[in-house]
Amino acid sequence: MTSSLARRFMWGVLWLAGCGGLSLANASDLPAVRQQGGIEYLSGGIGLEESTAIDTESRKWPLTLLFSAKRWQRSVYTADAKVSLRDGHGKLLLQMQADGPFLLLRLAPGTYAVEATLNGKPLQQRIVLKKGEPARVVFVWPEAPTDEPAQD
Repeated sequence: MTSSLARRFMWGVLWLAGCGGLSLANASDLPAVRQQGGIEYLSGGIGLEESTAIDTESRKWPLTLLFSAKRWQRSVYTADAKVSLRDGHGKLLLQMQADGPFLLLRLAPGTYAVEATLNGKPLQQRIVLKKGEPARVVFVWPEAPTDEPAQD
């Protein structure tokens, strides 16, 4: 009996240790949280591990922006989008270049305007954040034509 109880206890300890190791591994795959103008943000998502870790972490942030572009009739993640965030009164709150396809923002409830620009092509979204309701907004740039007609 004692041996069985000890074995179960050890399996429980090993299981808990394994769970802790998993969450530590995911946390170590996250880029550093940065701050600009009083707004905390996390940007990245290059590579499978970092992308998976950020996607999991995004559930804890009020706003997640995801950037992709149409390539060969598919949407693919993209990096290097230039992002401007304004409040409901038009005041510029944040201006930065994303380090990957994900941008997580810690914002108070309210109305915001986001402009994301990739290769000189701006896309805009108006976002309303409600308390306790994380929002996810996807920006998708259309595919650029590959065969332009000849100019005469």
